[in-house]
Amino acid sequence: MSNKIRVKVLPFAIAALLAFSSAHAQNTSSAVTGQVVDAQGKPVAGATVTIVNVPSGTTRVVTTDAKGNYNAQGLRVGGPFDITVKKDGMETSEKDGIYLKLAETSTLDFSIGVQAKELGAVTVTAAAMNTLFQPESRGLTTNVTQREIDTLPATGRSLQDYVRLDPMVNVNASGGISALGQNSRYNNINIDAVPTNDPFGLEAGGMPSLGQPISIDTISEINVSTNNYDVTNARNVGAQINAVTKSGTNQFHGDVYYVYLPKQWVGNGASDTPFTGFTKNTTAGFTLGGPIIKDKLFFFVAYEDQKSTAPAPDIGIIGSGKGSIVPITQAQLDQITQIAQGYGFATGSSQLGAPNTDEKRYLAKFDWNINNNHRIEFRYDRTKSNLAVISGRGGSGGYVNLASANYSQLRDFKNYVINTYDDWSDTFSSETSVSYGSYLRAPQLNGPLSPQVQVYVNGTSGPSVYMGTNYSYQANSLDTKTWTGFWAGTLFLNDHTVKFGVDFLRNNYNNLFLQYYAGGYQFTSIANFQAGNYSSYQLRQPSSGNLAD
Repeated sequence: MSNKIRVKVLPFAIAALLAFSSAHAQNTSSAVTGQVVDAQGKPVAGATVTIVNVPSGTTRVVTTDAKGNYNAQGLRVGGPFDITVKKDGMETSEKDGIYLKLAETSTLDFSIGVQAKELGAVTVTAAAMNTLFQPESRGLTTNVTQREIDTLPATGRSLQDYVRLDPMVNVNASGGISALGQNSRYNNINIDAVPTNDPFGLEAGGMPSLGQPISIDTISEINVSTNNYDVTNARNVGAQINAVTKSGTNQFHGDVYYVYLPKQWVGNGASDTPFTGFTKNTTAGFTLGGPIIKDKLFFFVAYEDQKSTAPAPDIGIIGSGKGSIVPITQAQLDQITQIAQGYGFATGSSQLGAPNTDEKRYLAKFDWNINNNHRIEFRYDRTKSNLAVISGRGGSGGYVNLASANYSQLRDFKNYVINTYDDWSDTFSSETSVSYGSYLRAPQLNGPLSPQVQVYVNGTSGPSVYMGTNYSYQANSLDTKTWTGFWAGTLFLNDHTVKFGVDFLRNNYNNLFLQYYAGGYQFTSIANFQAGNYSSYQLRQPSSGNLAD
C-alpha cells in the first residue's frame, strides 16, 4: 500500500493589468464582467446589475464600482441569461439571450442615459456579445457547448468524440487522448472540478473505466485547454479537459434513448479486412431533471447501460469446426475433466465463451440556490463495468481453457462531489470543491479460488488443457481512494484582479498482486494427471500467511 498527498498553495497572482479582465479559468462555472457607462461614455458607479439564468431562475446581483466595472463569478454554464442594469434616474438597459461558456469570462458592456421625465422607462434589448477573442486568455482553448454536443455526430458517444475538435488533440485507437504530442496520462480530466483520471495507469484510455466514466448525455459543456499558464491549472502538461454535468431547471426535462450498432454497420479496415470488434453494441438510458422547489432546489438523474456482444474466439478442439484447431480429441478432454472432478476440482465447460462487456453508469445531482449570493451543488455518480476475459490458442502447441480458467475483469468507479459558489461582496468571490472517489479493479472468478492446473496431452511440446484460477489472478486487485479539495478566491481591486487559493489531492493505493497464491500444477501427460504425478508445482504466499501484509 502506498499513500500520496499533494497540497498546493496557489500564489497570489495579478490576474490582469487592464481594467475588468478575466478573473480566472473556472473549472465548473462561467463568469461575466464589463463596464457600465452613461451617454457621454463616463463610468456609472453604483448601478445594479441583475443576472438571471432563465431556465432555473438562479439570480446574481452585483453593483458597479467607482469606475463602472462589475464582475460576477460562479454562474451556471450555458443559458440563456437575461442581464439588466438599473440606476435611479437613468434608463434601464437589458441584454437577453446571453449564453456563457465554461471556464471563460465573457465581457458585456452597457450604456445607460439620463431618464427623460416625460417618458416612461425605456428598455434596450440586445443579444450581441463578443467572446470570439479575449485578450486576457492564458492559453489555447476550445469550448464545446451543449448545442454542439447535441448536434455533432459522435458514433462513439464518448468524451473523445468532442475533445478531438481541438486542433492540438489526437485520439489513438485505444481511446487515449494525446495533447501536444504528450502521453494521455499527462492530461488532467476534470468533471465538475473533480479529477477523473486513471489513478494507477492501467487503463489504455487514461480514464478510470472500461469505456466512459460518465454518460455523454449528462454532460452540459466541455472545455479543452492547452499551454494554459493560469495559476488555477494543475496536474497536466498535456491538456486540461474540464466538463460540467447538466442540472435541473424550473421545467421538467429528460430523454429516453436506445442506440443499436451491429457489426454490419461498421466499415471494413485496412486491406478491406472485415470488422470483428463486436457482434453488436447497444446503449439504453434515460435522463430526467426538474424542480423540487421552483427557483430554489433542483434535481437531475441519469442511468445508462452499454453492452457489447463479441464473437467467441475461433479456437477449438478436433471436431469443433473452429478455424484454429487445438489437436485434442473430445475423448481426451472428457478424460481430463473426469479425472479433475474425481479430485473434487471444479472444471467448467470446454466451450469458449464470448468476451462480452457490460457497463452501467449512474448519476444523481442536486442544485440549491441558497440565496442570490450563494449556490451549492451535490453530485453522486458511479460507473460499473465487467469484461469477460477468454483465453485460448490454436496450433500444435496450443491450449484450451476450461471455464474455470477464465475470468471477468470488474471495474467500479464512484464519486461524491460538493461544489459551492459564493459572492461575499461585490469585490470578493470564491469557489469550493470537495470530493471523495474510489476506483476498484478486481477479477471475478468463474468458480472458487483454486490452484491453476495445466495438463499436457502428449508431452510438454504438445497441446494442453488449463483449468482452475489463472496464476496471475489468484491474488490480484487494485483499490484506490481519492480525496480532493479546492478553494479559490478572487479579489477585485479596481484595475487589478488578485487570485489565491489552496488545492489538495490525496490518493491511497492498495495494489495486491501475488502470483501462484493458491498454487499451480503442471502435468506432462494425462496418465501422470491420473496418478497425481506433477512435473512442477509453485506456491507463493506471504511469510506471515496474511495477504494484508
